[in-house]
Amino acid sequence: MPSALLPSRWRRFFVVTVAELRLGVARLPGGRRRKPLAEHLETKVLPALRGRVLAFDLPAAQAYAELMAKAQAAGKVIGQAFGLMAAIAKTHGMMVATRDTVPFTAEGVRVIHPWSEGG
Repeated sequence: MPSALLPSRWRRFFVVTVAELRLGVARLPGGRRRKPLAEHLETKVLPALRGRVLAFDLPAAQAYAELMAKAQAAGKVIGQAFGLMAAIAKTHGMMVATRDTVPFTAEGVRVIHPWSEGG
């Protein structure tokens, strides 16, 4: 389902995504690119997400531990960030739009693959 069909009030973002955005900016060398990107992130992007960022809390920590232990026992590798997001999605009963479906389906989270036919 393209985001244009989903009202913004229903869209949520992971705190992990915010961390990744900030990391991307922090990795840039100081100078002409970093400063305006950091400013844009802090003054435009993050304020637009206010009230729609899902945190990693105690129920998500339990879901994360179970997911990662289950994956490890099955010989599967799930990246930490994807495991955290899958756990957050599960505890909030959320559907996730992503190309990397494995960690989410492994946790029983419904997934929309935005680049596949039918979304």
